[in-house]
Amino acid sequence: IALATALFGSLAQAQALRLAGATSRPATSDFIVAVINSEPLTNTEVQREVLRVQQQLVAQRRPAPELQRLTAEMLERLINQKVLLQFARETGIRVEESAIDQAEQSIAAQNQLPLAQLRKQVEADGLSIAQFRSQLRDQILMQRLRERDLELALPLWLPGQRAAREAFARSHATDAEAGI
Repeated sequence: IALATALFGSLAQAQALRLAGATSRPATSDFIVAVINSEPLTNTEVQREVLRVQQQLVAQRRPAPELQRLTAEMLERLINQKVLLQFARETGIRVEESAIDQAEQSIAAQNQLPLAQLRKQVEADGLSIAQFRSQLRDQILMQRLRERDLELALPLWLPGQRAAREAFARSHATDAEAGI
């Protein structure tokens, strides 16, 4: 993944110039800005992410970075996200529809809205329900990937686990010396 980030880092910088120019004129058509393992990333996806971050910064009353820099950062973020999502799928991590339904219900409850009202708000914000659910699927997939990676790494850091592994290694070394 680090290699993919390094390879796509320069692509992100090169494409940022083209994307920044595209934002100053009305969008008449979409185009592919990157291809990640045969999966396209479009200008619309990048611009949607730029707009989302700009809106968050305004809501938080934080200054927005220069548009060209923000666009490059969002391009790089989306490329990295696609790489990780592809990796998660390839390694067998799946998200059931029931998990997406549950996440949707949870968001509605957190916002103290009925599900139907949440969906109306999502559409008013410019997302289709299918896009919203796809974003939820991706978020759950990323969460499961992080959890799985943490489960795989955690035993390495637990003192008891390390001691157990060292004792196991010593016992196998002793067994080998004894010819067992």
